[in-house]
Amino acid sequence: MSKQDDDHRMSERFNGLPIEEVERLDNLCDCFEQQLLANQKPMIESFIAGCRPTTREPLLRELLALELEYLSHGATAPELQNYLKRFPEDIAAVQSVFALTGLNTIAADTETWSFDGPVISIPNYTLLSELGEGGMGTVYRALHTMLKNEAAIKVLKAGQHAKAELHELFDRETRNLGQLRHPQIVQALYAGTTDDGRPYLVMEMVKGLDLAHVVRRCGPLTVADACEAVRQAALGLQHANECGMVHRDIKPSNLLLGWTYGKKGEEAEIKVADFGLARIRFDNAWHGSNKDDDRIQGTLEFMSPEQFFTPADVDIRADLFSLGCTLYALLVGQPPFVGNYQSLGEKMLTHRDKPVESFRHLRPDVPEALEEVISYAMAKNRSDRFETPLEFAKSLTHFNSGHDLPLLLETAEDRPEALARPLLIDSTIASKRK
Repeated sequence: MSKQDDDHRMSERFNGLPIEEVERLDNLCDCFEQQLLANQKPMIESFIAGCRPTTREPLLRELLALELEYLSHGATAPELQNYLKRFPEDIAAVQSVFALTGLNTIAADTETWSFDGPVISIPNYTLLSELGEGGMGTVYRALHTMLKNEAAIKVLKAGQHAKAELHELFDRETRNLGQLRHPQIVQALYAGTTDDGRPYLVMEMVKGLDLAHVVRRCGPLTVADACEAVRQAALGLQHANECGMVHRDIKPSNLLLGWTYGKKGEEAEIKVADFGLARIRFDNAWHGSNKDDDRIQGTLEFMSPEQFFTPADVDIRADLFSLGCTLYALLVGQPPFVGNYQSLGEKMLTHRDKPVESFRHLRPDVPEALEEVISYAMAKNRSDRFETPLEFAKSLTHFNSGHDLPLLLETAEDRPEALARPLLIDSTIASKRK
């Protein structure tokens, strides 16, 4: 087949899209089909995650047709209802593909199909799918029944509401997030309690990926993209600082890169998420958990020395240390001080005493001045660091020229999770001090 014939074939499959976009989607289809034939069980969801509306439906149709064709040769034919559960927003597309294959008849009541998850009653919202799960709660994608806009709803896990400490942490995140209003911080919209006594928090939906997933899929970021991402995060932390708040768990997975709309059309920006471990200061005193004096809370690989050794005596400069570690991880692909340690204490002694080694032999494109900025943010003594997140943000404006966060997000979304690189270390801890 000639290239002209091949281009015509692809244009028919993705009618109306630019040829460059058609070629990109065709490559995704080829990758999906290869994984099917290799019995690797690829997930359609990972291939279409975050796609723009103009490409999501045609790509879904094509991938679904490939999967149905593959599964039709098995012992058990695929069932329409299973796919309607998986793709509640794409009922018409799923029905049409099944109709073309003749595998199933179309159910008459599929118009009202919704997420077939746990029975959770959230006033004015319908749960669509599960977005993620942590140690404390599960986050769902939900649709407002009247406004028809999407939101992310975090619900404390069943049975966990009986544990006073977890309930306190969840309530603290709700209170903390509710006080913050900034473009670079995930916005809290509403909070309440389910019928079975579990607290829930309604937040704005950030359509995109956290930076840990971006690095997993794309590898280390360019200097400009990494500096712009951290610069935006620092602006969000500056607002939190002005509200008397310390996040205490800054890391790539808590920095979300999501689509937004600005004067230049579709853009992408960073939003800081998960204020569950945050502390707030008012009346010249810190307020958080009443057990803060006895607990180490945060993520070890991104934690400042004082957050480990004197957890009751941390301020915004602890977040700056973590943000420096995060920038290091975005540029290198892993946080500093990785290695085999005999104990948690030995690793934290390394954080406290061992200088940050140069990484420019791994990234010769990183300016020496930027390496100095990172070292400054990660100074062992907090008095030697930046005083505020705003100072850190300003220092990064010298290195973010030419950044393209929309392209970075689009690239990461189009790269299947099955092709992802090894995970960034991300081990949140909450342990008693020795």
